[in-house]
Amino acid sequence: MIRVSIKTTYMVKPAERTCTRKLPLSELDKTSIFGHIPTFYFYTQSPNNWIVVLQTLKSSLSCTLVHFFLLADLLSALVGGRLELDCNVAGVQFVEAYVDKKLIDLYTFLPSLIYHQLIPSIDYHNTPLEEIPFAFHFVCEWTMTSRGELLESLPYLDKKVLRAGDPPWAISSTCKACNHKPEQPTALATPIDVRSKMRSPLPRKYFVNALPRKYFGNDVINVIVTGCADEIVSKPLGYSSSKIRDAIERVDDDYVKSVIDFLKIREFLSKF
Repeated sequence: MIRVSIKTTYMVKPAERTCTRKLPLSELDKTSIFGHIPTFYFYTQSPNNWIVVLQTLKSSLSCTLVHFFLLADLLSALVGGRLELDCNVAGVQFVEAYVDKKLIDLYTFLPSLIYHQLIPSIDYHNTPLEEIPFAFHFVCEWTMTSRGELLESLPYLDKKVLRAGDPPWAISSTCKACNHKPEQPTALATPIDVRSKMRSPLPRKYFVNALPRKYFGNDVINVIVTGCADEIVSKPLGYSSSKIRDAIERVDDDYVKSVIDFLKIREFLSKF
């Protein structure tokens, strides 16, 4: 067990004026699972002056949020389980806390309940950063700013690129575990990244495949693989994997846009 003492909690806001209006999210953003992935960074070298370190972290975070301002805003609920971004520059929470252990006392970096004590409580009204590539992008740019360097690459925040138009082989095990009847239809949802599946509407230099470089938002959809329980269970594993591969290969630009349009016309999105 470790004892955590919180000294001060700050709300860090962007250093400059940013967008102050409500912004719509893409349909894929609205159906992503909102949450946070706890991430820890350990530094073995102890600084001589913690006051300077803390001030540097806060000031560099404030500067970085000018470009990643979506993280400093709040989510507003709309009808049908939909959400929009309320750009009121609420800021992000920065907690200064101390523990009664040294780094050497945390002898293992394996998953452990001890690390849960280092995670502050989360306000899920703020914009969640649950997608690893974008979280890593933000941290990398924050790191560069704290060193006094310029940002290497700005995030692409325009959600219109994935907005709707105007009005692991687990399937076999699941069938067995649920004791499906031989003729019972079975479906498996497989999440895929659609970046490589879409055609680029702008010159190539601005994009990786189809979406803008450093697009800041959800770009994952679920592809549904279907079959009868009997064929899934009785045939070799390669049969199930080939059905998954075929379903993924059918996804193209038109497929992705049809998914977004489908979500757009749903009255309620909470079940997605």
